[in-house]
Amino acid sequence: MNLTSCVILPNNKLMFADGNNKRLIIHDEDGRFEHYIQLTDQPFDVTVLNETTVYVTFRRKSEDKNIFVAYDYQTYRLRETISISAKKNSISLWGISHNDECELFIVTYPEGIKIITDDMRVEKLIPINIHNVYNLTINKDKMYFTSRDNNTLHCYNTFGKKLWTFTDEKLKCSSNSSVPLTSDSQGNIYLACPLEDVVLLVSKEGKHHKTVLDRSDNINNPRGIFFDKKTSRLLVCSQDSGHAALYDVVGDHECF
Repeated sequence: MNLTSCVILPNNKLMFADGNNKRLIIHDEDGRFEHYIQLTDQPFDVTVLNETTVYVTFRRKSEDKNIFVAYDYQTYRLRETISISAKKNSISLWGISHNDECELFIVTYPEGIKIITDDMRVEKLIPINIHNVYNLTINKDKMYFTSRDNNTLHCYNTFGKKLWTFTDEKLKCSSNSSVPLTSDSQGNIYLACPLEDVVLLVSKEGKHHKTVLDRSDNINNPRGIFFDKKTSRLLVCSQDSGHAALYDVVGDHECF
Protein backbone atom coordinates (compact mmCIF):
# COMPACT_ATOMS: atom_id res chain seq x y z
CA MET A 1 0.00 0.00 0.00
CA ASN A 2 0.88 3.66 -0.32
CA LEU A 3 -1.73 5.58 1.67
CA THR A 4 -1.62 9.32 0.96
CA SER A 5 -4.98 10.54 2.28
CA CYS A 6 -7.86 9.53 4.54
CA VAL A 7 -11.30 10.91 5.42
CA ILE A 8 -14.23 10.14 7.69
CA LEU A 9 -17.39 10.06 5.60
CA PRO A 10 -20.72 11.49 6.84
CA ASN A 11 -22.01 7.92 7.27
CA ASN A 12 -19.05 7.27 9.64
CA LYS A 13 -17.24 5.02 7.16
CA LEU A 14 -13.50 5.49 6.74
CA MET A 15 -11.97 6.06 3.29
CA PHE A 16 -8.30 5.76 2.34
CA ALA A 17 -6.52 6.67 -0.89
CA ASP A 18 -4.14 3.86 -1.89
CA GLY A 19 -1.75 5.06 -4.59
CA ASN A 20 0.12 1.83 -5.26
CA ASN A 21 -3.05 -0.13 -6.00
CA LYS A 22 -4.97 2.75 -7.67
CA ARG A 23 -8.01 2.53 -5.45
CA LEU A 24 -10.11 4.04 -2.68
CA ILE A 25 -10.55 1.68 0.28
CA ILE A 26 -13.61 1.85 2.55
CA HIS A 27 -13.75 0.41 6.09
CA ASP A 28 -16.37 0.74 8.78
CA GLU A 29 -15.53 2.72 11.92
CA ASP A 30 -14.56 -0.48 13.78
CA GLY A 31 -11.90 -1.16 11.17
CA ARG A 32 -13.59 -3.89 9.14
CA PHE A 33 -13.00 -3.79 5.38
CA GLU A 34 -16.14 -3.13 3.35
CA HIS A 35 -15.33 -2.24 -0.24
CA TYR A 36 -12.88 -0.63 -2.61
CA ILE A 37 -13.31 1.58 -5.66
CA GLN A 38 -10.88 0.82 -8.46
CA LEU A 39 -9.39 3.92 -10.10
CA THR A 40 -7.60 4.46 -13.40
CA ASP A 41 -4.52 6.07 -11.83
CA GLN A 42 -2.81 6.77 -8.53
CA PRO A 43 -4.91 8.95 -6.18
CA PHE A 44 -3.23 11.58 -4.03
CA ASP A 45 -5.86 13.44 -2.01
CA VAL A 46 -9.57 13.19 -1.17
CA THR A 47 -12.12 15.68 0.10
CA VAL A 48 -15.72 15.02 1.21
CA LEU A 49 -17.98 17.56 -0.50
CA ASN A 50 -21.43 16.49 0.75
CA GLU A 51 -23.54 13.56 1.93
CA THR A 52 -22.72 11.40 -1.09
CA THR A 53 -19.79 12.88 -3.00
CA VAL A 54 -16.02 12.76 -2.61
CA TYR A 55 -13.54 14.39 -4.97
CA VAL A 56 -10.20 12.76 -5.76
CA THR A 57 -7.04 14.20 -7.30
CA PHE A 58 -4.51 12.10 -9.22
CA ARG A 59 -0.74 12.29 -9.19
CA ARG A 60 -0.32 12.28 -12.95
CA LYS A 61 -2.06 13.75 -15.93
CA SER A 62 -4.41 11.58 -17.96
CA GLU A 63 -4.03 11.90 -21.74
CA ASP A 64 -2.30 15.26 -21.26
CA LYS A 65 -5.21 16.58 -19.20
CA ASN A 66 -5.14 17.64 -15.58
CA ILE A 67 -8.23 16.03 -14.09
CA PHE A 68 -9.95 15.22 -10.84
CA VAL A 69 -13.00 13.06 -10.37
CA ALA A 70 -16.08 12.78 -8.17
CA TYR A 71 -17.33 9.50 -6.75
CA ASP A 72 -20.59 8.58 -5.04
CA TYR A 73 -19.26 6.68 -2.05
CA GLN A 74 -22.66 5.16 -1.26
CA THR A 75 -23.01 3.43 -4.62
CA TYR A 76 -19.26 3.24 -5.40
CA ARG A 77 -19.94 4.77 -8.81
CA LEU A 78 -18.16 7.49 -10.75
CA ARG A 79 -20.20 10.70 -10.83
CA GLU A 80 -18.15 12.94 -13.09
CA THR A 81 -14.69 13.66 -14.46
CA ILE A 82 -13.47 17.26 -14.53
CA SER A 83 -10.58 18.59 -16.59
CA ILE A 84 -8.76 21.71 -15.41
CA SER A 85 -7.24 24.15 -17.85
CA ALA A 86 -3.70 25.29 -17.19
CA LYS A 87 -1.34 27.94 -18.44
CA LYS A 88 1.37 25.32 -18.39
CA ASN A 89 1.02 21.73 -19.56
CA SER A 90 3.36 20.59 -16.82
CA ILE A 91 1.10 21.33 -13.85
CA SER A 92 -0.03 18.51 -11.58
CA LEU A 93 -2.92 18.36 -9.13
CA TRP A 94 -2.20 17.54 -5.49
CA GLY A 95 -4.06 18.61 -2.34
CA ILE A 96 -7.80 19.30 -2.46
CA SER A 97 -10.17 20.82 0.10
CA HIS A 98 -13.37 22.89 0.12
CA ASN A 99 -15.08 25.68 2.03
CA ASP A 100 -18.62 25.96 3.42
CA GLU A 101 -19.87 27.26 0.06
CA CYS A 102 -18.70 24.04 -1.64
CA GLU A 103 -15.98 25.83 -3.57
CA LEU A 104 -13.08 23.48 -4.25
CA PHE A 105 -9.48 24.54 -3.61
CA ILE A 106 -6.84 22.52 -5.47
CA VAL A 107 -3.05 22.76 -5.36
CA THR A 108 -2.03 23.01 -9.02
CA TYR A 109 1.71 22.77 -8.72
CA PRO A 110 3.63 24.89 -9.69
CA GLU A 111 0.92 27.43 -10.59
CA GLY A 112 -0.63 27.93 -7.17
CA ILE A 113 -4.08 27.19 -5.78
CA LYS A 114 -7.16 27.11 -8.02
CA ILE A 115 -10.66 27.85 -6.74
CA ILE A 116 -13.46 26.01 -8.53
CA THR A 117 -17.11 26.84 -7.94
CA ASP A 118 -19.85 24.25 -7.44
CA ASP A 119 -20.80 24.53 -11.12
CA MET A 120 -17.25 23.38 -11.95
CA ARG A 121 -16.16 26.75 -13.29
CA VAL A 122 -12.63 27.82 -12.42
CA GLU A 123 -13.13 31.05 -10.52
CA LYS A 124 -9.54 32.17 -10.04
CA LEU A 125 -5.95 31.17 -9.54
CA ILE A 126 -4.14 32.23 -6.37
CA PRO A 127 -0.39 32.31 -7.08
CA ILE A 128 1.55 31.59 -3.89
CA ASN A 129 5.17 31.69 -5.14
CA ILE A 130 6.24 28.98 -2.69
CA HIS A 131 7.97 25.82 -3.87
CA ASN A 132 6.93 22.23 -3.16
CA VAL A 133 3.42 22.78 -1.81
CA TYR A 134 1.36 19.58 -1.93
CA ASN A 135 -1.19 19.54 0.91
CA LEU A 136 -3.76 22.09 2.02
CA THR A 137 -6.88 22.43 4.12
CA ILE A 138 -9.61 25.09 4.21
CA ASN A 139 -11.34 26.37 7.33
CA LYS A 140 -14.00 29.04 6.76
CA ASP A 141 -12.20 32.00 5.13
CA LYS A 142 -8.67 30.73 5.69
CA MET A 143 -6.47 28.26 3.85
CA TYR A 144 -3.51 26.45 5.33
CA PHE A 145 -0.79 24.65 3.42
CA THR A 146 2.68 23.25 4.05
CA SER A 147 5.92 23.63 2.10
CA ARG A 148 8.39 20.77 1.93
CA ASP A 149 11.29 23.14 1.26
CA ASN A 150 11.28 25.22 4.43
CA ASN A 151 9.47 23.13 7.10
CA THR A 152 6.74 25.77 7.24
CA LEU A 153 2.97 25.94 7.75
CA HIS A 154 1.45 28.89 5.87
CA CYS A 155 -1.86 30.59 6.62
CA TYR A 156 -3.53 32.74 3.93
CA ASN A 157 -7.04 34.06 3.60
CA THR A 158 -9.04 32.65 0.71
CA PHE A 159 -8.39 35.81 -1.32
CA GLY A 160 -4.66 35.07 -1.32
CA LYS A 161 -3.42 37.41 1.42
CA LYS A 162 -0.67 36.00 3.62
CA LEU A 163 -1.62 36.07 7.33
CA TRP A 164 1.08 34.17 9.21
CA THR A 165 3.62 31.34 9.07
CA PHE A 166 4.78 28.73 11.55
CA THR A 167 8.14 26.96 11.15
CA ASP A 168 9.37 23.91 13.05
CA GLU A 169 11.95 21.18 12.41
CA LYS A 170 9.25 18.57 13.03
CA LEU A 171 7.69 19.60 9.70
CA LYS A 172 10.72 18.36 7.79
CA CYS A 173 10.02 15.57 5.30
CA SER A 174 11.86 13.60 2.64
CA SER A 175 11.85 14.26 -1.10
CA ASN A 176 9.12 11.66 -1.69
CA SER A 177 6.73 12.71 1.05
CA SER A 178 4.82 15.75 2.32
CA VAL A 179 3.16 17.04 5.50
CA PRO A 180 -0.64 16.58 5.37
CA LEU A 181 -2.85 18.66 7.62
CA THR A 182 -6.40 19.12 8.83
CA SER A 183 -8.27 21.65 11.00
CA ASP A 184 -10.71 21.36 13.88
CA SER A 185 -13.83 23.36 14.70
CA GLN A 186 -11.84 26.14 16.43
CA GLY A 187 -9.44 26.56 13.51
CA ASN A 188 -6.48 24.80 15.13
CA ILE A 189 -4.32 22.80 12.74
CA TYR A 190 -3.22 19.17 13.08
CA LEU A 191 -0.15 18.18 11.05
CA ALA A 192 1.14 14.66 10.40
CA CYS A 193 4.94 14.80 10.48
CA PRO A 194 6.32 11.72 8.66
CA LEU A 195 9.99 11.84 9.66
CA GLU A 196 9.40 12.64 13.33
CA ASP A 197 6.47 10.19 13.67
CA VAL A 198 4.36 12.77 15.50
CA VAL A 199 1.13 14.67 15.09
CA LEU A 200 1.61 18.36 15.85
CA LEU A 201 -1.19 20.71 16.91
CA VAL A 202 -0.76 24.41 16.02
CA SER A 203 -3.09 27.09 17.36
CA LYS A 204 -5.33 28.98 14.95
CA GLU A 205 -3.14 32.10 15.16
CA GLY A 206 0.10 30.14 14.72
CA LYS A 207 1.48 31.29 18.09
CA HIS A 208 1.36 28.05 20.09
CA HIS A 209 1.97 24.40 19.33
CA LYS A 210 2.32 21.02 21.02
CA THR A 211 2.80 17.37 20.14
CA VAL A 212 -0.44 15.46 20.66
CA LEU A 213 0.53 12.01 19.26
CA ASP A 214 3.90 10.28 18.91
CA ARG A 215 5.49 6.84 18.54
CA SER A 216 4.02 5.73 21.88
CA ASP A 217 0.60 6.09 20.18
CA ASN A 218 1.77 3.84 17.31
CA ILE A 219 2.34 6.82 15.00
CA ASN A 220 4.69 5.56 12.27
CA ASN A 221 5.35 7.53 9.07
CA PRO A 222 1.93 9.27 9.16
CA ARG A 223 0.74 10.41 5.76
CA GLY A 224 -3.03 10.85 5.96
CA ILE A 225 -4.88 12.88 8.61
CA PHE A 226 -8.48 14.04 8.93
CA PHE A 227 -10.46 15.78 11.69
CA ASP A 228 -14.22 15.13 11.72
CA LYS A 229 -15.77 18.34 13.06
CA LYS A 230 -19.13 16.65 13.61
CA THR A 231 -17.85 14.00 16.02
CA SER A 232 -14.48 15.50 17.14
CA ARG A 233 -12.60 12.43 15.98
CA LEU A 234 -9.16 12.39 14.41
CA LEU A 235 -8.19 9.76 11.81
CA VAL A 236 -4.49 9.15 11.11
CA CYS A 237 -3.03 6.58 8.72
CA SER A 238 0.52 5.42 8.04
CA GLN A 239 1.85 5.65 4.50
CA ASP A 240 3.00 2.11 3.86
CA SER A 241 2.22 -0.14 6.84
CA GLY A 242 -1.55 -0.27 6.35
CA HIS A 243 -2.01 0.93 9.94
CA ALA A 244 -4.68 3.52 10.78
CA ALA A 245 -6.03 4.79 14.09
CA LEU A 246 -9.13 6.71 15.10
CA TYR A 247 -8.91 9.03 18.12
CA ASP A 248 -11.53 10.81 20.18
CA VAL A 249 -10.37 14.39 20.74
CA VAL A 250 -11.27 15.33 24.32
CA GLY A 251 -11.28 18.90 25.62
CA ASP A 252 -11.22 22.34 24.03
CA HIS A 253 -7.89 23.41 22.54
CA GLU A 254 -9.04 26.92 21.70
CA CYS A 255 -6.93 28.53 24.44
CA PHE A 256 -4.02 26.10 24.73
